[in-house]
Amino acid sequence: MKFKHGYVFIPLVVILVALIGGAFTSNGMDWLKNELFKPQYMPPNWVFGLAWNLIFLCVAISAIIAWGKMMGKTKLVKGAYTVIYLLVLNAVLNVGWCYMFFQAHLLLPSLIEMVVLQVTNILLMISLWKFSKVSSLLFLPYVLWLFVAFYLNYMFYQLN
Repeated sequence: MKFKHGYVFIPLVVILVALIGGAFTSNGMDWLKNELFKPQYMPPNWVFGLAWNLIFLCVAISAIIAWGKMMGKTKLVKGAYTVIYLLVLNAVLNVGWCYMFFQAHLLLPSLIEMVVLQVTNILLMISLWKFSKVSSLLFLPYVLWLFVAFYLNYMFYQLN
């Protein structure tokens, strides 16, 4: 059996994104808890950890499946670079949102950035569909969670 670099590289990138975003988030939790007015609907803290762990797991599995489908005999198949660019952009936007919201306390810019992040998720689902329907559908938890996150970000912006 041939060693597949994607099986190691993809989870490492996903873990790195989660760790960097998590560091920004952890550093901003006191600000969130102590200085902001909270929305009326706010999920319990444990929901956030569960949601993001599930999302990162789904993204890693999706990317691994897609990588296997996008590899041709000697090069990536048509459309693969679009998926790769969107995945990289998605990772940067994910970390960027954590920084803007939790570290820089930029409520409106982080809200706008979240819209761009959601667009990349939807474009990823569309781009992945032709390679693997399962890979595409694994982004659904991320898309759904970002609607919740958008609501919360919007309410923090409105209340503060």
